[in-house]
Amino acid sequence: MSKAPARPVRFSRTLAETICQRLAQGERWSDMSREDDMPAYVTFYAWLETKPGFAAQVAAARRMAADYCADQALRVAESSTKDTATADRLRVDTLLKRAAQAAAADRGERAGGDAQPDARRVEIVFYARHFERYTDADGRQAVREVAPLSRPDIREDDTEAAARQAAGKAPRKGRVN
Repeated sequence: MSKAPARPVRFSRTLAETICQRLAQGERWSDMSREDDMPAYVTFYAWLETKPGFAAQVAAARRMAADYCADQALRVAESSTKDTATADRLRVDTLLKRAAQAAAADRGERAGGDAQPDARRVEIVFYARHFERYTDADGRQAVREVAPLSRPDIREDDTEAAARQAAGKAPRKGRVN
């Protein structure tokens, strides 16, 4: 939880820069807020709302922290040995998740979530076509498409049906082409 400061800590440009430098080096705000010379945990978030420019400084620091976490993950992975592989895998995964969260927070989204809350959903449907081998009247092997028996979600266009009738072809339903 947040600490009860012995004396109130006032906002200053120097303090803001110190906080941002430490955030950029991967320190957690929850750890920093316990120190006597730092503001309480909730005060930091109040400053983000009320102090002009502070939110932008913190966002830049968090971008740097994401890079720092990714660099640390790479360093841990490169120095991993057979004996430390399991523990190192956990550290790498944690660092990468933390980097992803910091990067997502910078863009105003949740890690693993949608980039825009009003993003439109797109549905892509694939249909498999069925082919079969057959022997034609001359005894040659050939391949032909077997039309699906039914596709209730797709209706044949009226103009296409009229063209088929004019050409003397039956509708495609259940027919081997």
